[in-house]
Amino acid sequence: MKILLATAGSRGDVEPFVALGERALADGHEVRLVAPDNTGVDTGDLGVVSMGVDYTRIIESQGVSPIAALRSYRSIIEPTMRGVIVRGAQAAFDYRPDVIVYHPKVASAPLVADALNIPHVLVEIVPALTPTRAFPAAGTVAHGVGALNRLTYQAVGAASTMFRSDLADVRAMLGTPKRAPSSPAATLMPISPSLLPRPSDWPASVHLTGAWARADHVPSLEPEVADFVANGPFIYAGFGSMAMGDASARGRALPAARDRGRRADGTRRRHRHGVVRTHRAALTLVYRSKH
Repeated sequence: MKILLATAGSRGDVEPFVALGERALADGHEVRLVAPDNTGVDTGDLGVVSMGVDYTRIIESQGVSPIAALRSYRSIIEPTMRGVIVRGAQAAFDYRPDVIVYHPKVASAPLVADALNIPHVLVEIVPALTPTRAFPAAGTVAHGVGALNRLTYQAVGAASTMFRSDLADVRAMLGTPKRAPSSPAATLMPISPSLLPRPSDWPASVHLTGAWARADHVPSLEPEVADFVANGPFIYAGFGSMAMGDASARGRALPAARDRGRRADGTRRRHRHGVVRTHRAALTLVYRSKH
């Protein structure tokens, strides 16, 4: 089977797709990955096509602040998303795969799949598109809003209207009429059900698969973290994309896990150039249940 994987974002959006691609290669499939540049991910033996965009540079220059994104919409966000939507679509169409597996940012993937008459599979790295009453869409509000939780997913879905001109260009390129694209054949969430219990109102086509990890790419741990990991079962929470804001303040909030009967330990990650910067440091927390 020819599989086209298309993802957009920083390292956390790319590495799971690489893990999936390597597993598919090992199972005898033909795989091509369409992805941004400069993600820091070793793509191994995968065939890779560049979208011609660099999310790492964007995050380093302005973080993930919505305000900064709005200010730089025309100069940075718009041309970046055009690369994702239009160049991503061209790469997928040229490959003529049997299935497209894609990140939500690659909004043109369903159009290409429909043009080729093949299925497409959506990958939600975080639960932000499949509505549920159980919790709000990731990245919208900080706390649940009860019966209104499902409405938060409409806000996320509406974001694609910002790029309707790019999607129109893709339709023109494909020679397809303007109509709503088909629904995904399945939605995959590479999240452990131990961390996210499956909501009862999700459709059967949504699958919690567990994390997509690369067994031969295990990073070395700092001694304190290694000792903690060796001491028993644990849960890890990482905040690698929080390049802006007060990381130390976030760290002081995390030990509240102890109030719930859990042992907590926090570490900072070094800046990619080797310099520790408190205001840019990504705080990580490792904690395990005393059970």
